[in-house]
Amino acid sequence: IAEQGTLRFRYYGEMITYLGMTAPIAVMSVVVFVQVVFRFIVKSSLPWSEELSRYLQVYITFFGTAYGIQTGAHLGIEAFTHLLPKGGRKVLAILVQIVSMLVCTLILKLGVDIVMSQMASGQVSPAMRIPMWVIYGAIPMGMAFCVIRQRYPARFGQAASTFYRNSSNFYNHIKVNPNDKIVDFQGEMGMLNWPQ
Repeated sequence: IAEQGTLRFRYYGEMITYLGMTAPIAVMSVVVFVQVVFRFIVKSSLPWSEELSRYLQVYITFFGTAYGIQTGAHLGIEAFTHLLPKGGRKVLAILVQIVSMLVCTLILKLGVDIVMSQMASGQVSPAMRIPMWVIYGAIPMGMAFCVIRQRYPARFGQAASTFYRNSSNFYNHIKVNPNDKIVDFQGEMGMLNWPQ
């Protein structure tokens, strides 16, 4: 029964994260299209469309961050990782997950502080007159989903094993033609080899 509740919680969390990212994209696409139509056909622009698009972009960014954590779509730099032994890669992957969770938790806390500050000030947006705490609410909501996505106990082990598996096999798919000539190129970062 507890596992069913966990699966249901994960399902709803994934749906909210996905909708929190895709719904603003759909609305923003329509708003921008309507703005273009008004600007070029009606010869009058909508005063609120640019503001709404900007605020929707904020929601897309923070919910997209959570969605990226959920799907494992965030970029990683593996130059240092490949220098480590296999056991070190696994430890580093777990360490990266812990640091990521701490950073997301810090941003969540600061986001809540910003929202509380905006609620106290009563500031509203210039064109749409939306309370600014609603816009800034994207920060703690998105970061809360980031923390939730990383808090699953299996997430640390899953991320570490995926990272460990992928990093050791990352370059195995690259085929090198032995007839290619290698040219040395002195770049800012040192010696690079480019096929000619």
